[in-house]
Parts: sequence; structure tokens; C-alpha cells
Amino acid sequence: MRFKATIAALIMSAVSMGIIGYREYRNMWVRVGDYYAIWHVADMLQYHIHDQQGVTPKNWNDLKAAYSHGNSGFTFAELQARIDIDFDELAVGVDALTERGDHYDRGQVIFCRCRRHSAEAMEVEVNDHFWKSLSETRKKGNRSHPGTQ
Repeated sequence: MRFKATIAALIMSAVSMGIIGYREYRNMWVRVGDYYAIWHVADMLQYHIHDQQGVTPKNWNDLKAAYSHGNSGFTFAELQARIDIDFDELAVGVDALTERGDHYDRGQVIFCRCRRHSAEAMEVEVNDHFWKSLSETRKKGNRSHPGTQ
């Protein structure tokens, strides 16, 4: 009887560990995909702003041409499904950056739709890098496209 209970406990433990392991693997796989998607969108925004001489995109349709200048492994529709862009805040930020240089208090304009707590640090990092790169490109008068240097 004790032997059967031990076997049952081992089987239940193995099944539980398998379920937990699969959930963690799946969660990590989605998280890595979100990282690639949000970085690709940041590169698309930089490319568009540079290519259009400071004109910001008004919506996702304006970014279609910039989509082909990167490779995240996602279709354009998949990027739209994963990532949000605050186009209004983006326009305000780029205008302020143009007028005042580095003194604009840059906000977040690129967001992961997943709304997981773990995505917040990723969003902050990507947005900080986006504004810093855009600022440096403008200061240097760099003619190469951001993200391709």
C-alpha cells in the first residue's frame, strides 16, 4: 500500500513539474517575442522619422514603408497586435526634441499590449533607447538611418 502511494506521489509530482515547466517555457517564449517586436517597432519609428525628415507617423499605416527595413520575424499585422504606439505623444516628443534638444522630458510612446508586469522594464528600456538614439542622430546631423549603423 505504501509503495502505491509513493508511486502515485511521484507521478503527480512529475505531472505537476511538467505543467509548471511548460508554462514557464511558454511564458518565456512569448516574452522573448515581445522583446523582438517592441525593438523592431522602435527601429521602424526611428527609420520613419529620419526618412521623413522629422515628420512623425500619425498611425500604423504610415509605418508600412519602414517595416521592410528590419527583421523581427513578425508580420506587420503581428506587430500591430503585440505593440501599442501613442502617436500623439510621439509627435509632441519629437517636436519638443526638435525645438529644445535634450531638455524634453521624454515619455513612453511604445508599449507592449501584453500588459504583464514583467514587460514594464522592457518598455522603459526600449523607450529610453529610442529617445536617446533619436536625440543623438539629430545632434550629429547623421544622415544614415538609425538602427542600421
